[in-house]
Amino acid sequence: MEREIEANKTRMELKEEEESEPVSPTAQYLSSSTLSLCILAILEFEQVLDDSLLMQLVKDVFLSISPRFSSVMVRDENGAKQRKRVEVKLINHVKFPFCPSGLSPESYDKYLGDYISEIGMQQLPQSQPLWEIHLIRSPTSHAACTLIFKLHHSLGDGFSLMGALLSCLQRADDPSLPLTLPSVFLPSTAKDESNGSIFTRVLKIFSTVSDTVLDFCWNFVKSTTAEDDQTPIRSGDDRVEFRPVRVATMTFSLDHVKQIKTKVVATINDVVTGIIFLGTRLYMQELRHDSSNAKSTALILLNTRVFRSYESVKDMLKHDANAPWGNYFAFLHMSIPELTDDWSSNPLDFVVKARQIMNFKKNSLAVYLTARYIHSTLKNTSMGMTNLIGPVEKMALANHPVKGLYFAVVGAPQSLSVTIISYMEKLRVSVVAEDGFIDSQKLKSCVEHAFEVTIHIMDKTWIFCDRLSDVYSDGVDDFLEFAILNSENRMSIRCPCTSCVLLEVFNEILPNDNSLPKSMYKAKKTMKLLGLDYEKIHACRNDCILYRNEFKNLSECPRCGASRLKRMFQSPQTVENLKWHENKRIRNGKLHHPADSPAWQLIDKKWPDFSQEPRNLRLALSSNGINSHSTLSTTYSYWPVTLITYNLPPWLCMKRKFMMLSLLISGPKQPGNDIDVYLVPLIADLKTLWDVGVDVFDAYRKQTFNLRAVLMWTISDFLAYGNLFGCTVKESMVVQFVG
Repeated sequence: MEREIEANKTRMELKEEEESEPVSPTAQYLSSSTLSLCILAILEFEQVLDDSLLMQLVKDVFLSISPRFSSVMVRDENGAKQRKRVEVKLINHVKFPFCPSGLSPESYDKYLGDYISEIGMQQLPQSQPLWEIHLIRSPTSHAACTLIFKLHHSLGDGFSLMGALLSCLQRADDPSLPLTLPSVFLPSTAKDESNGSIFTRVLKIFSTVSDTVLDFCWNFVKSTTAEDDQTPIRSGDDRVEFRPVRVATMTFSLDHVKQIKTKVVATINDVVTGIIFLGTRLYMQELRHDSSNAKSTALILLNTRVFRSYESVKDMLKHDANAPWGNYFAFLHMSIPELTDDWSSNPLDFVVKARQIMNFKKNSLAVYLTARYIHSTLKNTSMGMTNLIGPVEKMALANHPVKGLYFAVVGAPQSLSVTIISYMEKLRVSVVAEDGFIDSQKLKSCVEHAFEVTIHIMDKTWIFCDRLSDVYSDGVDDFLEFAILNSENRMSIRCPCTSCVLLEVFNEILPNDNSLPKSMYKAKKTMKLLGLDYEKIHACRNDCILYRNEFKNLSECPRCGASRLKRMFQSPQTVENLKWHENKRIRNGKLHHPADSPAWQLIDKKWPDFSQEPRNLRLALSSNGINSHSTLSTTYSYWPVTLITYNLPPWLCMKRKFMMLSLLISGPKQPGNDIDVYLVPLIADLKTLWDVGVDVFDAYRKQTFNLRAVLMWTISDFLAYGNLFGCTVKESMVVQFVG
């Protein structure tokens, strides 16, 4: 009997030994009285999760992922901390908070923010496994319900816990297929080193060693004594980790980030880090202008595993795992670049500066040597950043699709921390800010603005869209708004084209008193004065002919019959404006518009079939002689003949856009009374428009109609009046109107 009892006792001890696990020094420190970090993983669902279903999933799936989820830390007889398996009472871990009903989604957003702040402050009891799950069943503006995992950092780092969560989830489109994760490209230097010379390899080793020594000294000082300046993102107060926080999230397109990545030749992490730094500096400048150049350092958490993707939890728990479970991270101290006054002219420069600092830090091995000073390292810096990669496809938990995913780190002795995770080709950025000290919504707006101005430089696809489309119109509006907002002089907009920028570069290289034009516009004006002008030639909208030589004065294509006037009717807004005289004109007996004149009313009375169509054009012809070389004592002159459309409102009819240069008569002498010879093609076109008309497509009504036109007036000065009508002009009146 005694032997049997002894054998049972031995078996029990062996079982306890198998179920116990030593606690790493990092895990012990992360759960100590000095520092207690937790990770909040927030899943947003498209459908409401059932309480009983969640409890069953936690019992059958979550607890079986890792023994750490059912273990507590205890001390053995030698005083060393071990993980010991215990019975898990789900009622103590799974919470279903009461939510008031009948509120708006915005009110539930505030409720969720307050709840996250509340559970972020609460300490997990050490007497039970260090995790909790909270189900918020109220519909916010982002999801039908929200599931919050609160996991203590001592259980594992973000990489480990993300692998655990992925073990619970499946692909929404096909649960039988595995979730796909973005590829992680690891730098491979073996080939480069084998191809390089011995001198190159020695030089690289020396560079790495010197960078490591310098960086280690700087990191050690930052981790022990040197502190960042007190700024709008760092109060410098003690016990910041015990104050309430507020979480704000924003979503960015991964495709846009990749565009910037290609432009600046960097990684996605470099680009996102640079944009967040830029937004942070903008926030600091907005609250306190001198803080835009203050000494501020960010602490970036790096995963020290050599991995290309997440592994299953089973593989992580193996002793020889490539990506083991636990806390395998290090700190990267990174100075936040200062904000210059001209940052808005090219925000990519800020991203490039951040990338250069990041590259220097990556070349140093000091990041692996200073992780032991965790609390002081966090406390002495201004902000913390960490990122994770998430699945490409939509996930689902028990056939409940996950609409969104983000996470946050709470309990750090910092006023600000930022987390980033990718999911379904989107980047979700979370800002965890000290409530009452940092305005999280304003900071969010600044980061979004930094992203918008950076991507605005990259995205010019609207230029190639149809000019009548909303995409093109919105692109022009956005560009003008951006240009005016970021121009040094609000009365003018700096030309962003490559040619003008190149001229500015040359101006900076040349001496200060150089006469090189400052822009392409001024250069073209100079070339024009020298007689080196260019010629604009109209083309048929169907690419049939160029309006030059024998076709120069035609108003319609001789091959397909397309009219030059059709351009007016390609814009729905312009078509509406052409009917302004009929639909929106004020009729009170006073002369507000040419439509109120006796000449207009006479046409309506004599030719009612013409006036019944308000889109028919009422034109005026204006001509005058111009001697552009008067200072050179030459008689060479130009006679432009312009048609003006009076259908339009008064504020539009005299705009350059709606004036048609029908003829330009030039020569060494004025045409005089022989100008009628040059006017023959135009008169023939006007007669065709009056007698027959041309078929035109109305972009507003989406129909074709017969467009006619009438010449109501000619406008000219005295000399042109005499030439046009063969009259003797000896009166003193300067301008005549002939109707």
